[in-house]
Amino acid sequence: MTEVVSGGGAEFARVKLRTTIRRYRAGVGLTQKDAAEELGWSVSKLLRLEQGTSPITPSDMRALMSLYRETDPEVVAEQVEIAKQAREQTTYEAFSDIATREYQELMGLEMRAKVIYKYEPSVIPGLFQTEDYARNLSRALELGPERIERQVEMRMMRQANVLESPSRPELNFILGEPALSRKVGTNEVMLEQLNHLLELAKEGDITLSMLPLASGPHPRMGTAFTIFQFDDDLPDTLYLEGADIETVSIDKPEEVQIHRKLFAELHEKADDFPSFEDEVEEIRRYRFSRPERPTD
Repeated sequence: MTEVVSGGGAEFARVKLRTTIRRYRAGVGLTQKDAAEELGWSVSKLLRLEQGTSPITPSDMRALMSLYRETDPEVVAEQVEIAKQAREQTTYEAFSDIATREYQELMGLEMRAKVIYKYEPSVIPGLFQTEDYARNLSRALELGPERIERQVEMRMMRQANVLESPSRPELNFILGEPALSRKVGTNEVMLEQLNHLLELAKEGDITLSMLPLASGPHPRMGTAFTIFQFDDDLPDTLYLEGADIETVSIDKPEEVQIHRKLFAELHEKADDFPSFEDEVEEIRRYRFSRPERPTD
């Protein structure tokens, strides 16, 4: 049995499937229209399968493998098994009322990635948020009490699945200055959050950098992006998040490469300033260590 579910779950199986069937189709030189006609399917059905918006049944997978001239019975059996696993409950399906399919997929891939590159301009990334920071952030978004607690529960589960895994990925994160200096909750909440980041920065497989506002403008200033790199034959995958867009995944090599280059450029900009630890220490001292004004 193919070990797909262990680490990444059905989310990883779904991404792997849609990548595989697109690669197979390209390998035999068929367009989506040609392949759909050969199978007696509508083009929209094949499109949904290749985009991952519809599940692939084992019988559909066998039909695709036959059309794409895969004759090795072991390979066919493996792909059929992955199709079965992709139809199982995802790791975060219990949170489908508060997490989109794309966001569940992102969280699933975190568990299977070898390296994660992330730029987050506005808030502390979910993987690094303390419980109080996460709760106050959700409260600021004007969510109801029950939804807030479910958001926090999901975030803590996500952190445990990634950060406490013996095979956790290497994490390379660049945080915009607003992410570190924007007050979420009380000064006490922020000091705890910043202290937590400093502890994480000491770990050998976590690299944290801060991009100051003084570094100037750049592409994607208001958009967070994440690049996943895998050990498997899965290509690098890009996720975009922002106030003006929903979470979307892109596995087009040219787009991934553009963002890899941008990440490197942002890292160079950050390196022109004091170290992450020094920047955080300054923010702690001058923004959150003074007594707070009493509220009415």
